[in-house]
Amino acid sequence: MKSKGSTFWPLYMALSAIVGVWLGIFISENNVSTQKGFTFSENRLSKLQRILALIENNYVEHVNVDSLMDYAINDILHRLDPHSSFIDSAHSGDVEEEITGRYYGAGIEFTMVNDTAVVLSVFPGSPAAGAAVKAGDKLLTIDGENLTEAPYAGELQKIIALIRNPKRDKIQLTLLRENSKITKTLEKEWIAVPSVNEGFYLPGGIAVMGIERFAENTYQNFLREAKKLRIDTAKGVILDLRDNPGGLMIEAVRVTREFLSANDTVVIVEDRSKAREAVKALSDGRFRKLPLVVLVNEGSASAAEVLAGAIQDNSRGLIAGSPTFGKGLVQEESLLPDGSRVRITTARYFTPSGRSIQSPYLPEIHEQKGGDRKIHTSKNGKTLMERGGIQPDINLKYKELHHFAHSMQYMINPSEKMFEYVSENGDSWKNKGFERFLKDFNPTFEEALQLMGLRRNASTEASSQEMKDFSILHVKATLAYMIFGPQAGKKVIKMHDPIVLTVAEQLRSQLSKERVN
Repeated sequence: MKSKGSTFWPLYMALSAIVGVWLGIFISENNVSTQKGFTFSENRLSKLQRILALIENNYVEHVNVDSLMDYAINDILHRLDPHSSFIDSAHSGDVEEEITGRYYGAGIEFTMVNDTAVVLSVFPGSPAAGAAVKAGDKLLTIDGENLTEAPYAGELQKIIALIRNPKRDKIQLTLLRENSKITKTLEKEWIAVPSVNEGFYLPGGIAVMGIERFAENTYQNFLREAKKLRIDTAKGVILDLRDNPGGLMIEAVRVTREFLSANDTVVIVEDRSKAREAVKALSDGRFRKLPLVVLVNEGSASAAEVLAGAIQDNSRGLIAGSPTFGKGLVQEESLLPDGSRVRITTARYFTPSGRSIQSPYLPEIHEQKGGDRKIHTSKNGKTLMERGGIQPDINLKYKELHHFAHSMQYMINPSEKMFEYVSENGDSWKNKGFERFLKDFNPTFEEALQLMGLRRNASTEASSQEMKDFSILHVKATLAYMIFGPQAGKKVIKMHDPIVLTVAEQLRSQLSKERVN
C-alpha cells in the first residue's frame, strides 16, 4: 500500500516549477536604471503606467495591480525565449537557496499519510537528527498550531512553510510516536542539500558518481567524493548527470576541467554582437586519463549539457542514455528594488566543436532563426550533428517497467508497514551501519509484500521475476532512505539501475578489448 499524498523533496525539487532549468547566473546592481547601457523610452514607460492606472481606477472590479504587473512581465519575458523569466519577491529567497544549495530549517523530510504529515527521513547532522526525531513520527502541532485540522490537515506545503518561517529561529514540535505524544524543540540551522551523490564501485573497478545539480560548492563536494572513492585508482568512471537541470556554470566548468587536458575547450560563449569566447581548461585535469562514460537523459540540461558536450567534443569519453533537454541560453539576473528578480538571456552556449546546445523555440511564440542542421566533428574526427541538446553515443532507454520502477517517486514511497518496521528496527540498523544493511537486508518476495502491506494472492503469484525483484528493491531502497537518509536510498536504487549496470558492462568490455590489443 502506498502513502497517500505527495512527498516533500527538499528545496531543489519543490522549487523546480519556480526556477525551471537554469545556467550561468550573473547578478546585476539592484537599481536597474543605473546599469551601464540601460535605456528605455519614456513614451513606452508612460504607456505602460497609463494602462495600469486606467485599470486600477476604472476597471469594473477591484484588481491587484501589482499581481497584474507580475503577470505582464512574465508574459513579455516568455515571448523572448523559453528561459528569460521573472521571479517575484515572495519566491526570490527560495531561488537564492537553490543557488547556494542550502536552506534554513530543521532537516526533516515529510510525506502525507491519510492527511497526516509523517517524517519520511531526517538529514544526518541536522537539528532534527540531534533531537532524535525519527522516520515514522507523526506531526501533531508546530508551535501550538494544530496540523490535524484546517488549514493544515493534508496541506504539506503549508506545513513546510510553517516550519521554514524565516522569522522563527526555533520551533516546537508535538509528535506522535507509538501512541505516545512527545515534544521536541529544534533550533533551526542552515541545512546543506547535497548536490553530489554518494559514489560506489561496481565489479571490475568501475566507479559510479552522480551530480544532481550544479550549486555553490558542487566542485569541492565532487573532489571530496572523488577522493573518498579514490577514483584516480578506478579502472573506469560512470558520471551520472541524468535529471540534472543545470545550475551555476562556473561549477560545471570546474568539474569538467578535471577530465580534460590543458587548453581543451570546455564551452564557447556567444554574446549579442555574435562575438565568441572560448572557456578552456587551464591545466591538465587530475582525472583526464580515466576511461569515462557520462549518463544523460531528457532531464539533463544547461550546465549538465555543457559538461557532456565538452566530454563528447574533446573525444574524452562516451555519452550514454537519451538526448538531453537542449538549453543553451545564458541568463543575466537583475535584482529589483522590491526584492524580485529578472533573468534575461544575454548570450548563447556552444559546445567546443561549435554545436548549439539550444533546442528550437516554440514556433508559435518565438521567432527562431535557423536552417539546415549543421554537421560538426569531434577531436578524433567523429561526426556530430547539431540537433539541439547533446545526442548520446550510446542510446539507452528504460523499458516501460524499468522506467516506472526506478523513478524516485515510485521507489521511495513507504507503506504503513514500512513505518512500523522502521519504528521497531531502525535504531538497530543504524547501530550496525549502512554497509551492513546493504549486505544483510535481503527480504524474500513474500517478506517484501508484507512490508508493502500486500498479501500473496493469484495476482502476485503471476508476477514476473522482474517485478518481484523490483518489489524487493522498492522495499530496500525505501527503508534505507528512511533509516539512513536520502543519499542512502538513492544509492540503493542506483546500484541496481539497469542502465548503470548496462553501461558498466560495456565499459568493462571495452577495457578488456583494449588490454588484449
